[in-house]
Amino acid sequence: MLDAIAFTRHRADGVHKGDVMIPFELEFDDPTNTADAIVPRIEPGNDEVAEFELMHESEVIATIFAGEWKPQCAVVTLDFLIRHGRITPATDARFVEACAALRSDLGCLPMPCYA
Repeated sequence: MLDAIAFTRHRADGVHKGDVMIPFELEFDDPTNTADAIVPRIEPGNDEVAEFELMHESEVIATIFAGEWKPQCAVVTLDFLIRHGRITPATDARFVEACAALRSDLGCLPMPCYA
């Protein structure tokens, strides 16, 4: 299934920038099986990735809504969590807010502005 997420980001200088993300999924083996585990690493000179951190999904959801994620990372992750039934109206009162973030102005989530 191909999905597209269109959203607007607000830059610190007041400029609004429209973006479209097309997410895709990669399936990995069980990370607890260390013999087959994929270990992410940051290549020297890569300025797009600050770190990799294994988090429980409840922590992922909490930190997204706390504004701790880059906007484009947050919307792609929210899209994944909603499509896989991890955020639903029954499990999270912010379900509508999360859905709105995927199809509109990112100002509806508490996220920092980026230059």
